[in-house]
Amino acid sequence: MVLVFPLFMYFYQFSGNGLSKDTEEWARFGDYIGGIYSGIIALVGTFITYSLEKTRSKSNILHKRAEALYSTILHMKKRNFTNNDCTTLQEQIGVAKLDLPQLLVDKLTSLADNYLRYLYQHEKVDDVLEDSILEELKSIYHG
Repeated sequence: MVLVFPLFMYFYQFSGNGLSKDTEEWARFGDYIGGIYSGIIALVGTFITYSLEKTRSKSNILHKRAEALYSTILHMKKRNFTNNDCTTLQEQIGVAKLDLPQLLVDKLTSLADNYLRYLYQHEKVDDVLEDSILEELKSIYHG
C-alpha cells in the first residue's frame, strides 16, 4: 500500500491526458519516483541493518555467557574448588538466566547447589548432570 500510494497520487494529479510522449514529463516522473522511493528504501534498509545488528549482539552475549559458565564448570569438575568458585558460578547463572533456556538455568542452579553440598557436606557431585550441562553449554557457544 505504501509503495503504490505515491504512484497513485502522481497519476491522479498529473495524468489528465493519459500517458505522455514528452520525455521531460517522464524525466520529472522519474525524479519524483526516485525521490519518494529512495527515502523509503533507505528507511527499510536502516531498519533491517539495526535489527540484524541487535540480533548479532544478543547472540554474541549469549555465546560469551555460555563460554564463561562452561569454563567455570570445567574448572569445578576437577573438584578442587572453593566457596568463591561456587559464588562465581551462582553469579554467572544469575546474569545468564535471561538469555538461556529455563530448563538449562534450572539444571545449572541444581548443579550449583550440588557443588555447595559437595563442598560442605561431602556429597557426591552428579557427574551425569554436570556432563550434560557442559555439552549443552558447549553446543551454545560453539554454535
